[in-house]
Amino acid sequence: MKKADDRIILHIDYEIANGTKSIIVAFRDTDILVCLIRHSPKWRKNRLKEIWNIRGVGGIKKNYLIHL
Repeated sequence: MKKADDRIILHIDYEIANGTKSIIVAFRDTDILVCLIRHSPKWRKNRLKEIWNIRGVGGIKKNYLIHL
């Protein structure tokens, strides 16, 4: 796992510990997607409801729900 991947996971852990129920993450790298899926059972136990991925270029952006 790369340093950036580690930091994203740590940020999400922090937000969930403080009561966040929905997370939005902007990424293009599939490594991060794999990390999110791997950690999702732990986050589900802590009441995270959904994770969203934002993708796009310029003014055209799409949101994708990552099912937990």
